[in-house]
Amino acid sequence: MNLSRLAKIICFLGATLLTQCTTHVEENTSAIWTYTFPTMGTMGHISIVVDSNIDVDTVAIIDAIQAELQAVNQSVNTWDPNSYLSRYNTGDTSLNPFKDKEYVLIDNILASKRFHKLSFGAFNPAVMALVSFYEERDVHKLLSKEEQFIVDSIVQVIANFPSIFENQGDVFLPLDFSAIAKGYGVDAIAKALNNLGIENYLIEIGGEVVAKGYNARNTQWVLGVETPNTSLATDIYAKVSLSNFAMATSGNYHNYREGDDGSKWVHIIDPRDGKNKQTDILSATIVAKDCMSADAMATASMVLGKQQSLEMVEQIPNTEILLIISAPNGQYQTVMSSGFNAFLAY
Repeated sequence: MNLSRLAKIICFLGATLLTQCTTHVEENTSAIWTYTFPTMGTMGHISIVVDSNIDVDTVAIIDAIQAELQAVNQSVNTWDPNSYLSRYNTGDTSLNPFKDKEYVLIDNILASKRFHKLSFGAFNPAVMALVSFYEERDVHKLLSKEEQFIVDSIVQVIANFPSIFENQGDVFLPLDFSAIAKGYGVDAIAKALNNLGIENYLIEIGGEVVAKGYNARNTQWVLGVETPNTSLATDIYAKVSLSNFAMATSGNYHNYREGDDGSKWVHIIDPRDGKNKQTDILSATIVAKDCMSADAMATASMVLGKQQSLEMVEQIPNTEILLIISAPNGQYQTVMSSGFNAFLAY
């Protein structure tokens, strides 16, 4: 689900700020080659550790990266009105992703069916109809009978998302993969770099991250999870150390309301019943073996709440969660799965 304010941050602690498209940063006996690019309505950053004494074929690397980005953007980028998904969502009946062999979109559909099951229905790429409905009204007002009928009707339709595509026939259901498309893109780039024999790198698109190997200091990559607050300044709530793992954070960092006791809460749309609910979860960070899964589970956690989020993560090997939950007097409560502590950098 594309939350009203997806606040996802990656902090390259100790690294050099990326100020141009490609740079070399000398660090000890190694070098970090970096590449910055726009995609999917945000920015992407890649850091690759290379031998400073060996010439790097940066043209081949950039070509491989751009080839993957082009495939993803042309297929599922809802920021691009000419992408396959954007045209499909307009109701173009000539389009069928399975018949057209639109493999990137098919990957996203099939993965979403799996995430839908794992998240007890909380992850649903068809939720955009509910999002559009609530965007046009005051979320604090009770639904009228007519509005409730509309919401119930939408819920009945989108609940069938997994089965609608079961037979891969001529079907139409507007979809939005913004909750996993960036993670999918990160994974696609990671695969391309692996195919080039690159062993140490960090890829980030809009806060979705894959870290492989080690940084130029030969230590694990250290990332930051932002503290939820109304300030534009970035405060780091937790540092996470990664190698050969992915990470994604979903949250309403700056778009929340405060109660009389200083606690914070946000609204979230639950596709299972169509309700616009209050939640005290301000941030959900998932560590997983692939970025698409981390992206989806982080989004679903904002809907599920504390207990069900932990239950969801326990089903999935090599997956951990960190939740930042609002507490009175402007304080925060940290809830983690049993294995997340191993990823914290102190």
